[in-house]
Amino acid sequence: MNHRLLLLLSLGALSSVPLQAAGSDILPPSRRKATVELAGTLSAAPVLQPLPAELKSPFTPPGFDQPDPAELAARAAALAAANNQPTKPTSDRDLLSTISDKLTPSGSAFVSGEQVLLFPGKKLRKGDKFIITYDGRDFELELTDIQRTTFSLRLNRAEITRPIKLGKNQ
Repeated sequence: MNHRLLLLLSLGALSSVPLQAAGSDILPPSRRKATVELAGTLSAAPVLQPLPAELKSPFTPPGFDQPDPAELAARAAALAAANNQPTKPTSDRDLLSTISDKLTPSGSAFVSGEQVLLFPGKKLRKGDKFIITYDGRDFELELTDIQRTTFSLRLNRAEITRPIKLGKNQ
């Protein structure tokens, strides 16, 4: 019985609340117009002014569109290999290697207690400088070391050691 009384009281309380239609969350068109216009102006793409022609771009420094020297050397080497032509040396080390391959000393000897490198008609001591012509240009080489079976040459800062080939020098 208590439950019935409680149920009746709650129904009576609910009936005293006036029923209203649910309101809309959307404003009427006249009140939305200002907001829609503001949103349209804010979302419009800005008109950009052209940049001056003399302005330098930090993303493309001068010479950026030029090929890399290493790339050019690789391309030249590939073309030479394709044509079976020898490539020209590009560094001092390569140049010194090419030149020293062409030198043919006849041996080495001790003269007055000092090691000398023998060429036909010429004796060179450690520290001697001499001129070699290669590919139409003169290069000054320095003889930096002489051993019984090897000799070392320097061109600028590049240095190379070569064997003294006795059997093939004639």
